Amino acid sequence: MDQPEVLAIADAPNWARERFGLDETELDMRILRGALGCRHVGVSYVRFGPGWRLTVGHRHPGGGEEVYVLVEGSARIKVENVVLEMDAPSAIRVHGDCFRAIRAEGDAPAVFVVAGTIDDPSATEFARDFWSEDE
Repeated sequence: MDQPEVLAIADAPNWARERFGLDETELDMRILRGALGCRHVGVSYVRFGPGWRLTVGHRHPGGGEEVYVLVEGSARIKVENVVLEMDAPSAIRVHGDCFRAIRAEGDAPAVFVVAGTIDDPSATEFARDFWSEDE
């Protein structure tokens, strides 16, 4: 059996900076699955800066699901063609096959913990203009 260890979120790779070149004040996305050695569940810490607007959508084809738990702030989430309002604390489950994107609302950051059962995270698909700036 593995020995439990505490991981400081700041010690996990920031995918927003490393993969997309974004500043932490805009988007801080810590994918913890590998850093924690998870075998059956993915978990992430995601912090959207105040008013930050994501236009790119993503999905995980082949099934599975993700649960987005908003622990701080307010946000809107677009799942396929539906836009929903979220205020902390709240949560939503999204099927892996559905495109989704999130935006922070208001003057405070929106902080999420995301957990999922996505079998192959490397198969993630992106949709560049999923949510236009003016929507």
